[in-house]
Amino acid sequence: MLSTRFGGRFTAVLGGCERYVNRLEDPALLVHALGSQRWAGSRARSRKRGMHGMKPRIINVMGASVDGAIAAHREESDDARAAAGISEPGDRAHLERLLEGADAVIVGAHSVNVSGGVIPISTRPTWLLLSNHGFPPDAPIWNHAAITKWLVSKAPLPAARTAGAQAVFSYEEEDMVAYLLQLCAEKQFERVLLFGGGIINRAFYAAGAVDELILTVFPSIMAQEGQVPIVAPGIPAPITLNLARTETSGNLIMAHYTVRYS
Repeated sequence: MLSTRFGGRFTAVLGGCERYVNRLEDPALLVHALGSQRWAGSRARSRKRGMHGMKPRIINVMGASVDGAIAAHREESDDARAAAGISEPGDRAHLERLLEGADAVIVGAHSVNVSGGVIPISTRPTWLLLSNHGFPPDAPIWNHAAITKWLVSKAPLPAARTAGAQAVFSYEEEDMVAYLLQLCAEKQFERVLLFGGGIINRAFYAAGAVDELILTVFPSIMAQEGQVPIVAPGIPAPITLNLARTETSGNLIMAHYTVRYS
């Protein structure tokens, strides 16, 4: 569905490489302790007490139908999305431009796997793949070995389920969003794209961590029961967006918003 700390850390040395194994919930269970802390939307105001480094700028990048669906269902492939009218070459080019200027991507690993792997534009950015189960060595998610992929889980995973990742992290009892922000800050990732899906997006919005939303609107209406929304229900209060600018590409509209938290 691509349009979708460090307490308790220990370090293992594998093949001369430092792999951090820190403790992600299954995408259906990612949100916990939401609303307990909110992050300011501006980097100038966003130093969190106890955070090492500056909070990265989190940019939620999504593509959706006119009625707000990013997929008809959770298992939908990119080909199926294209057939439904919510994937076009113009959006792919738009995504590639955004990726070229990003330090990292945060995304549900299941979405990447059903889409056939990460977007292979260059060796950057680093992909932070969120999964509670990992994947076998031949899974599509591990395609494009030259691209850096980190697997983040709630609890440590067996090595056989993380073989394609250059680093493995787990957050255990920590807040998932706070953990990921701290990880990005420590690695000096300044511009981080959030690709969802809807439940992961909900966690970041509920924590007040998203600074921008870049939404590609496809000229399609899904109207399917069980369709996947841009943000899953459950945010404590409505969030206001300010339109910064718009772009068009063929039939597509790319709307750039900044996020305000009351």
